[in-house]
Amino acid sequence: MPRSGHAGASARARLWLHGTDDNGAAVLSVLAQHLGDMPAPPACLLTGPGAQGLPGAPDDARAVQTFAQRNAPSALVLAGSMLPRALTDCARSRSMGLFLVDAHRPDSAPRWRLWGGARKAPLAGFTEVHCRDQQAAEALKPGAGDGVAIQVSGAMARFPPAMPCNRSELQALGTALAGRPVWFAQQLPRTEAAHVLLAQAQALRQFHRLLLVASPANLEDAPGIAAVADDIGLVHARRSLDEDIAETTQVYIADTGEDAGLFLRLAKACYLGGTLSESANAPAPLTALALGSAPVFGPHAPPAMRPLLDQLSMIGAGRQVASADALGDTIGLLLQPEAVATAALNGWELVTRGNDATDRVARALLAWLRQHTASGGQT
Repeated sequence: MPRSGHAGASARARLWLHGTDDNGAAVLSVLAQHLGDMPAPPACLLTGPGAQGLPGAPDDARAVQTFAQRNAPSALVLAGSMLPRALTDCARSRSMGLFLVDAHRPDSAPRWRLWGGARKAPLAGFTEVHCRDQQAAEALKPGAGDGVAIQVSGAMARFPPAMPCNRSELQALGTALAGRPVWFAQQLPRTEAAHVLLAQAQALRQFHRLLLVASPANLEDAPGIAAVADDIGLVHARRSLDEDIAETTQVYIADTGEDAGLFLRLAKACYLGGTLSESANAPAPLTALALGSAPVFGPHAPPAMRPLLDQLSMIGAGRQVASADALGDTIGLLLQPEAVATAALNGWELVTRGNDATDRVARALLAWLRQHTASGGQT
């Protein structure tokens, strides 16, 4: 996880990571995690969309200077389609390292504002510029001038690494399952319990040893979900009651919370709870993809999630169902060996895309920090 750059971090160099748009913020959030996993990691200060820390707007020069004075970062790292002049002027005035990462051609994004309202050479004085490709590097050179290191590092990752789990518990569950096929209903609302459990009953006709793991959206709904399983005639066990998964168990209710990383490693398919209901929330599919579980979802995903889900459907890494009636058949189709392999491969390629580039940028930042520290802070 990203390290905070506040109290207790005074002995470590601090990197100020600022995303100027949602994509830049996502890229820098993953970069902070990569940096945090490296030896002697710097403290990372994340600001921008979805992050806390910078009071006021990024074009408020006074707020920017106050933030820099309070946190004393060694370098400013920017990503996104804009280049906030208040931030770059602050970095230059304080002799901070100044980096632009995941940079693309200025004309490749309609909202690119690298040049607008800025000085003639807006990248002058930057320490390093890390570009997605050679075309971006060539396009950015005129705005950099001499002395700016422009490198082609590749398009950086936007999706975080997979969440950890208890390895001994994973091994124990794997032994208990003895090779049984598994699908997972993540954050299942009580109102969708009947739909999902009926889908399990239908899929059992094709996969007789199939196990459904259902994680309630609200833990207090677990008894109600168990009651629906009884009504349908499904044999169930509850995790909170320490009930074991027997060979006859058809539904395992994971009602202890914080188990998604564990069960997604066991499940070949994952229903995103809430996507069959217009007003329910839904879990993001990224964790499932990173752990090899193909997302299945209904037509009511949150708008911000829709572009990614459409992409998953297009590349065969996930499936959308038009209604609850199609859920059982879709699970059965997705659990076929060929479909499982295709979904897992395509999903893994999507969520790991850019990891090498992010690692290259992280190592370049650490190398600069080491040199900066060795030279007594002189850039």
